[in-house]
Amino acid sequence: MPEIISDSNSPERFAAACYTALKAALRQLNFGEALIVESAARLAYRRIAPTIGNLPEPVVAAELTVQLLDLHAIHGAEDAEALAVFAVLLWLQSDRADVEELASLEASVDLAKVLRDDVLSASAARDKERLGKLYAEFINHV
Repeated sequence: MPEIISDSNSPERFAAACYTALKAALRQLNFGEALIVESAARLAYRRIAPTIGNLPEPVVAAELTVQLLDLHAIHGAEDAEALAVFAVLLWLQSDRADVEELASLEASVDLAKVLRDDVLSASAARDKERLGKLYAEFINHV
């Protein structure tokens, strides 16, 4: 996440990372085909960009989660949408080596599965505070 935030092309980098990671997360969640809208991820990032520099990463992740869900970045995935978005944003915050990217994404999806009820409840309520707390609490487990 820090590399994306500091990049002059942040919205595009965020959207590209989301697209690839969301596909992988949905696959790991055993969800079939879904349409991932890269432009929704780009817009989600642009919407919160003015405040990103002043916020801790878990708060940024919670803001992006709500934006991605509101903008329907994934079509046709129902509950899997919130779990996949949570997993990807948890993964983007993780401190990982490049060679561990896939393993850390898989760990993030596994955590999203374990936290399913909390993630779905907080996501449905668009509870940014609760989402931020979940990110802060579980980022060190990725």
